[in-house]
Amino acid sequence: MTFQAVSFVDGLRYQADDVRHLSYLASLGQTGVATADSLRVAATATPSGNVIVYAGVATVVGAGLVESYIVTNDQAVTLAIPPNNTSSLVYRNVIFSIRDPQKAGMPALSGPTDIAGDLQVVGALPTDRPYIWLAHIPLPANTGTVTQAMIANRRQMPQNR
Repeated sequence: MTFQAVSFVDGLRYQADDVRHLSYLASLGQTGVATADSLRVAATATPSGNVIVYAGVATVVGAGLVESYIVTNDQAVTLAIPPNNTSSLVYRNVIFSIRDPQKAGMPALSGPTDIAGDLQVVGALPTDRPYIWLAHIPLPANTGTVTQAMIANRRQMPQNR
């Protein structure tokens, strides 16, 4: 998974706030995938404890006013879904979340202005960082295998205004 920096003209640098504002403008202030196939989550060909997150582009509205992030996944990625070792139903959610150290409460990364995107499997949706919800997977009791029928698509496409 790659989080790619936005470059408008080779050699020029932009303030991160300016890029977040431009991304917000381009996305019409909405979180969503660019196309119907962007960041699609699917079961592996042979059912297993993994899913595939396909390549794609999305925008994620930030926590600040009129700010968004553009996220890209340049190739399909296999993601492990933790098995359900309990005797009751559990839920797994596949998200692409943003870590931006310029925003309060977010951890610092390798550099002072590095922004990163993480493909994650979580039980509860986060409230402390921007993210795009890709899929919802209910796992029955004592199950470690994910089939296509279990994966509920949660991606949305921004609406034109």
